[in-house]
Amino acid sequence: MKKKSPRILFRLVIVIGTLSLAFAGILLLMNWLSNSGFFNSGTKDHSFEIAIPPGYKVHGIDVSSH
Repeated sequence: MKKKSPRILFRLVIVIGTLSLAFAGILLLMNWLSNSGFFNSGTKDHSFEIAIPPGYKVHGIDVSSH
């Protein structure tokens, strides 16, 4: 009689690994999209016509060292 447990274990490791990589990829994509302003609330700074990321209180460029 042949042992099938190593083959089943190998398939289980492959499936769990694939699902883990897919989940990590989705998390990274969601993080990138949220940081890029893709899920923006629609608020715009009309002086520069740029989208303001939600949750930021201060906007601008720090030129104090120049």
